[in-house]
Amino acid sequence: MPVDAVWSWLIQRARLEWGQPGGRAGLACAGLAVPMLAGITGRFAAPGSIDRDDAEAEIIAGFLRQVREIDLEPPRLWSRLWSVTVHVGRSWARQQAVAPQAIDLDIDTADACPTITQTPHGHPELVLADAVAEGVITAEAAELIAATRWERRSMTSVAEQLGGSQSHWKVRKQRQRAETKLGPWLATRIESPAPAPDSTGHQTGSSAQVRSTSSGRGPTRTALKGGQQEVRRCA
Repeated sequence: MPVDAVWSWLIQRARLEWGQPGGRAGLACAGLAVPMLAGITGRFAAPGSIDRDDAEAEIIAGFLRQVREIDLEPPRLWSRLWSVTVHVGRSWARQQAVAPQAIDLDIDTADACPTITQTPHGHPELVLADAVAEGVITAEAAELIAATRWERRSMTSVAEQLGGSQSHWKVRKQRQRAETKLGPWLATRIESPAPAPDSTGHQTGSSAQVRSTSSGRGPTRTALKGGQQEVRRCA
């Protein structure tokens, strides 16, 4: 049975049982989607990070909201469900990037001030979002790059997710065209000087503030290699 048909049936069952005692179809939807949900969460919050629990809660809630609201008409039900859930994660990451940092009132702030670091070009997902917003690539191309480059999904699995309407080679060509467009844009973005700090000491523009984790790792650095982005952690 096609994947979309299974999910359509399961979601319809979940909607019928929603709010009823003993209804488990909604839980079954979340259970079957665990690999997808874990993969999406990992793109925005590393395992063990201080924001991991918040990211998981937000993404699961967004997924269950789509179980109740998504249009079940074909085509590509599963692909649309995945795409909207990724959007939920991306929105959460954007909010975290601009949110004020919480200060623990139980610590001596004179001796242990929270450390603020700058990520020159933001989270990789946010960089792709900027590229989409500026019309460099399409949203579909951004999802394709994220799925195959950062989630390490194969071209075959992505092509199958698209409902068989696209071959492995066609999907690969789509990614190649998108990355060809991204190369010059990313080079210009890196060469551009960083925006000057505003009156609060924060940088304006596309640079995002992030909190350093208790692990003591430095900020994420973004580099170009062959037109592709690689995210590296400083020791």
